[in-house]
Amino acid sequence: MAVLKNTKHEAFAEGLALGLTVSDAYKLSGLTAKPFELLEGFYVYLLIDPRTDRVFYVGKGKGKRALRHIAQAKSGKGQNALKCETILAILTTGDVVIHILESDVSEREALRIERMLIVRAGQGLTNSAMGSLHPLDRVKREAKHGLARIKSRAALIAEGASDARIAIRDRIVQSLERLAAV
Repeated sequence: MAVLKNTKHEAFAEGLALGLTVSDAYKLSGLTAKPFELLEGFYVYLLIDPRTDRVFYVGKGKGKRALRHIAQAKSGKGQNALKCETILAILTTGDVVIHILESDVSEREALRIERMLIVRAGQGLTNSAMGSLHPLDRVKREAKHGLARIKSRAALIAEGASDARIAIRDRIVQSLERLAAV
């Protein structure tokens, strides 16, 4: 039975890595979507953007762990800026969808499944701990995130920023673009 579950989890992760929606990855793997409920043991959960039907975060937890991400994003106390921004954007139009991928497993098994999913489907995830994903992939993701947060040159000029500040901004953008292209 455990081999079958592993195969299904791997097929699910491969589907996500190929860019399939969550619904299609479930169909491919033979797994079924389980909505969030309070559970006794450890579980592996997915945070899903209902606007795109894509997983944006994979986690393992116990109790209310899966719900804490939303509370942290709302309070501004989350440490993972990309995940929090994604959650807040979703909340403007609806609710984050939480699925339980596996439940009532040991902490070790939950961690193994979580890591496997992050490593295999990590490109589209906002997890800050990227498992054993190559460090350059994380650098690229962070550089792209940084580029998205920098004010445009036109906005700085409109604000009356000094030439020195604009030049610094341009150098930062060039550096981030080089990192994002690595």
